[in-house]
Amino acid sequence: MKYTHPCNIIARHLFIQPKCPIIETLPEDTVCAFTGQKITKGVLAFDTKIKGERRKTKGLIGSNFTEHQYLRYPSDYISLEVAKCMSIIEGNKGLRNYRFVANDKGMKLLDREAVIPTLLNPPQAPFVLCVSFAVLPKKHLSYKATVNYSRESYFVETNKGKIEVNRALIAPLITDIQEWYTEVPDNPKQTYFTKEEILGNREPSWNKVNRYKKQHGSHATYIRQNKSFNQYRGTLLFEFLVNFIQRKKVNEYEQQDFGNSESRN
Repeated sequence: MKYTHPCNIIARHLFIQPKCPIIETLPEDTVCAFTGQKITKGVLAFDTKIKGERRKTKGLIGSNFTEHQYLRYPSDYISLEVAKCMSIIEGNKGLRNYRFVANDKGMKLLDREAVIPTLLNPPQAPFVLCVSFAVLPKKHLSYKATVNYSRESYFVETNKGKIEVNRALIAPLITDIQEWYTEVPDNPKQTYFTKEEILGNREPSWNKVNRYKKQHGSHATYIRQNKSFNQYRGTLLFEFLVNFIQRKKVNEYEQQDFGNSESRN
């Protein structure tokens, strides 16, 4: 099935009501302000005084909304699909408080540990992948995301921008990052390098480099990996991978499996 907007996939799995009144019958040829798709029912974009009503009817978008560039179509209404994606899911949390992946078959909320495995083994296409860094405030990502039709090359929507992912390229890169972020055998409280050092924001000491060469790699391995990292340092992709990589316990290292042997559709 072809989807023209990511919220159409995501909303299939949100069994909630929008946070504002649903207008069951809209004027003919009404379109959604976000998607441009024709809708027969929906919600108001902003608080509006409707003829015959004493008070304004509440709209979806509040006064703190600043991303007006995503209201790409001239309309006073928003589809129920977009409204669900911008509404409260539980408690006082909305979808923007979660990392998630969604396709036709379902939607899964992702904890930090699940992000890298999901990158390397995304669900069947078409799918949408939205992952916020661990920063505040949380931003709505659903209506900005890309509908991906390939599992080999796809986009991840983050609160810092859109990231293009090529599975064949990131698999060896992730393996190398993981090697640098593995616990030191004789001092499990430390990893060979810190994330700041992997990112290139801090120069590792000679002792650290020498220890890595002796205990875990070799001079040639270190040079190759550092050269590979230099190609990506300063990019949002590299920052993303380092941010979500999990420290590897030394006794687990030989058992790691990033899913490269799985069949790819």
